Amino acid sequence: MPHNIVGPPVQDDNFFGREQELQRINDYLRQHSLLLLAPRRVGKTSLLHALGTQSQAKEYRTLYLSAESIHSVADLLDKLYHRVKELLDGQYILKFGHSVQNKLCSIKEIPWIKWEPSADMPWQQRWEKLQELLADQQNPWLIMIDELPLLILRLLGSQKKAEAEWLLHSLRSLRITYTHTRWIFCGSISLDSVSELYQLTPSINDLYRFALGPYSEETARRLLNALSSNYQIPITEEGMQALLLRCGWLIPYYLQLLFDQLRQERSPVTAQRVEQAFQSLLAPANKGYFSHWHDRLEIPGAGAKDRALRILAHCAEDPQGVTEQSLTQSLGTGLADPESRWSSVQQLLDLLHRDGYLVADAERWRFRSPLLREFWLRNIVRRNSNG
Repeated sequence: MPHNIVGPPVQDDNFFGREQELQRINDYLRQHSLLLLAPRRVGKTSLLHALGTQSQAKEYRTLYLSAESIHSVADLLDKLYHRVKELLDGQYILKFGHSVQNKLCSIKEIPWIKWEPSADMPWQQRWEKLQELLADQQNPWLIMIDELPLLILRLLGSQKKAEAEWLLHSLRSLRITYTHTRWIFCGSISLDSVSELYQLTPSINDLYRFALGPYSEETARRLLNALSSNYQIPITEEGMQALLLRCGWLIPYYLQLLFDQLRQERSPVTAQRVEQAFQSLLAPANKGYFSHWHDRLEIPGAGAKDRALRILAHCAEDPQGVTEQSLTQSLGTGLADPESRWSSVQQLLDLLHRDGYLVADAERWRFRSPLLREFWLRNIVRRNSNG
């Protein structure tokens, strides 16, 4: 039975309601490596841990690596090499065979790569040894790399686009060369979006796109009922409907957040109590639950982030959202040319949709999450207007 856990990835009995997604991913992995698409806080990391547990039971060699704190290609390759080496339990004997050397050469022959690590770089040897390890055909590998887009953006922000290209295309070459190995990439920022913005899409065009969405209403009800039973806090039908409505975007994180507030009392959950919990979550002491949405807003391009913030500010003002025409007009002071305004709005709305901020609903763009919209209105829009 699941516990009320807010924030960290969950495992075992606390991993709830994603059985169908796990089955579908396992089916796709038979033929494809995957790009797992989902905004932050949807539960990607928990899903990867559950998938890793299943894969180990099926005799996969399973590896999970987060690139969140990695700032260079060298660091990523070094960590990846050591993790692979550790999983082999010291049983691997390094052998530079003729066939493997031929495979290494294929990576260096990609015509559109303008940067290549020099042979005397200390991590070049790691790169070659990593391929040696993956060449072992005894068992299939499942390698899951989380937050790779953050590393790519760091490289791009440091004027190292050629290194970012080399890394993405070289990882693609690994996927194509070692067909017994499966890869999953994901992150709180969409690798799809980053690749499109910087013309890097060919480096990930072999990946199958798998979108991880919110819970269905039925699954959300099952989770809330399980939490209700576990903590002996009854939820009335009126309270259940209010929870689903106030949560809006039915992802585990927001459902757990609201239930955490409701746990402060043992009385039955009613619509009134749900509203009190909703308002309590938006108190200054709880900013940390939402501030990462502002802090991690990454929109490359001159002035693009400011325009994205203006779009979000307009959408936050109305729970029903704003028309595309109104959003285009709102950028008039920054982009005088009508065609440039329209193009900028289209691109920004696409990014904000993929990364979980906004959703189109009846020809209007609104915040996916009522909680996030209210946080944005109180702490970003009104703070800026008062400042």
